[in-house]
Amino acid sequence: MERVTSGVGELDLILGGGFPLNSLSIIAGSPGTGKTVLSQQFVYANARPDAPALYLTTLSEPASKMLRYLQQFSFFDERKLLDAPPAIVYRDIAAMLRTKGFDALPQTLSDMLGEYRPSYLVIDSFKALRDLGRSGPELRQPLFDLAGSLAARSCTTLLVGEYTAQELDELPEFAIADGIIHLVNRPYGTRDERYLRVRKLRGSGYRAGEHAFRIAGHGLSIFPRLVTPSEPAAYSSPTDRISTGVAGLDRMTHGGLRRGSSTLVVGAAGTGKTLLGLHFLFAGVAAGEHGLLVSFQENPTLLRQLTAGLGWNVKELDEGGRLSSVYVSPAEMNIDDVVQRVMAVLEAKPIRRVVIDSLGDLEAASSDPQRFRSYIYSLMQLFAVRGVTSYATSESLVDPGYSSFTRVGASYISDNVIALRYFVEGGLGPDQAIARTLSVVKCRGGAHDQHIRRITIGAHGVEVGRPAPR
Repeated sequence: MERVTSGVGELDLILGGGFPLNSLSIIAGSPGTGKTVLSQQFVYANARPDAPALYLTTLSEPASKMLRYLQQFSFFDERKLLDAPPAIVYRDIAAMLRTKGFDALPQTLSDMLGEYRPSYLVIDSFKALRDLGRSGPELRQPLFDLAGSLAARSCTTLLVGEYTAQELDELPEFAIADGIIHLVNRPYGTRDERYLRVRKLRGSGYRAGEHAFRIAGHGLSIFPRLVTPSEPAAYSSPTDRISTGVAGLDRMTHGGLRRGSSTLVVGAAGTGKTLLGLHFLFAGVAAGEHGLLVSFQENPTLLRQLTAGLGWNVKELDEGGRLSSVYVSPAEMNIDDVVQRVMAVLEAKPIRRVVIDSLGDLEAASSDPQRFRSYIYSLMQLFAVRGVTSYATSESLVDPGYSSFTRVGASYISDNVIALRYFVEGGLGPDQAIARTLSVVKCRGGAHDQHIRRITIGAHGVEVGRPAPR
């Protein structure tokens, strides 16, 4: 099936390559969700003088006002309006519709299509045309005939409208449409979250579910929903082990972590979770592997100060440029955005180790707990298929019975679980002090040390010592 681009690369991926050629699709959503911006990206990406686009505005927004706002976007190209003949033609048919009414629309539309012979057509807003016609059942047949006439034309058509989710299931234009894209804008805390869902794409597969997006200076930025990868034919689970960067932890796991496995480290603030992750990354860099740090807790400047305080020279450790980082402030975090940034680094570099610090921040940024769990599962599976060994932290108090970590959303899908705790040593006298312990709670596919061992943080980072007193 031949396709035309939607004007947004990520949406083309979701649609399986773009809109089917000569199809009729509806862009639906409440006011302010980005329908017009998406439609404009579509025409500016496709229109040429020999394959022009006709953009009709009805009763929602005058074409002149729309063009003023449109100029702020980077995809706007005034040459497409000034070409001879022009690549894009805007026509405001609101005055004609107010004068002649809905009954004049089919002939007016037919005349314009005959005059401009567009390869691409947008009617914005198609839903507003309902205000001109008769209400109820009397309006179904004219709208159905109009939508059917548009579908028969040799042009790719977008109908834009302020439709509710319920109307998508009830109104006749959705029955004739080849494609339906629904945009929503939901308030979440102090920010809004935008999502796009393909509800229908006749004769074609597409990536189902909700996909987050943002509107920026270049238009829509869409973050396709991460799905669990299919296992390639050549995929096999590695059996070799890699160092954690901490000799005592390597001994506890009987040789280190299995390559391609996922590790969750749970503990309260200050127990050493981030530091263990840095040990793991730097050990990989020292072995010639590429590593990625995904951090929401400490920005790069604070991390450099932390490592410098331990006597680690990050520049010397990363002499070959093998250490990459993605830092996102937890105040403005979007889980879909984070995952796409991670994916971009995985595509650009041969990453073999990933540290995510922390999952709690990712979960807090997700408005849907089920969506968070699905993303983490899919991400861990993607790492495994690529042979990437992952390490993630989660801030949580570990109770003496070691049951609290099971409430952490990723514990059941992680191959390895490490618990960090505080304990008090020195009795009740003046020698009383707070110390730390480490225990390997889970190590899938291999034996491990069952002891709860004391750890210290010193000039060389984390060191694992003797079993802690009971």
